[in-house]
Amino acid sequence: MATTPSSFAVGDTVELRDAPSDTVGTVVAVIRPDHVRVEWNTGQGYMGKTTLLSVRVLRKRRDDC
Repeated sequence: MATTPSSFAVGDTVELRDAPSDTVGTVVAVIRPDHVRVEWNTGQGYMGKTTLLSVRVLRKRRDDC
């Protein structure tokens, strides 16, 4: 069984992998180790929304970006 390389915590800044535009949000809840709820700060069609996603489609945003 594959494991995720990094875990997510509430407050982490994340990006949507393979998004056509800069889609950045904040983890607001960890539902299960492999699913989190994200409140989106930027991104066409995502900004202002909160979604439940698999951690496979997310990556942590680096602070030096």
